[in-house]
Amino acid sequence: MARKGKNGAVTAVGGLGALVGFGCMIVGYIWSVRIVFDEWGVSMGAISILMLPATLAIMPWYASLVLGNWWLLALIWGGVSVVLLVGLIG
Repeated sequence: MARKGKNGAVTAVGGLGALVGFGCMIVGYIWSVRIVFDEWGVSMGAISILMLPATLAIMPWYASLVLGNWWLLALIWGGVSVVLLVGLIG
């Protein structure tokens, strides 16, 4: 029995969703590193560049709870949600 391929629309939506999701995470990472540079200086900023997972996990919560800026948290968790939903679709 022949196996059917994926629908072109599903593949296009999956690719676009992954692009948007990863774009959100990259912008959120750059924003997080910028907050570290502004708050703690160049040496901690350099360390935060090397510690990608910790920067993405901790800095949005710091920016939300301490600085009162909830946009970074929404951006990163929104990007993660998009990537997860696209993974379920395609």
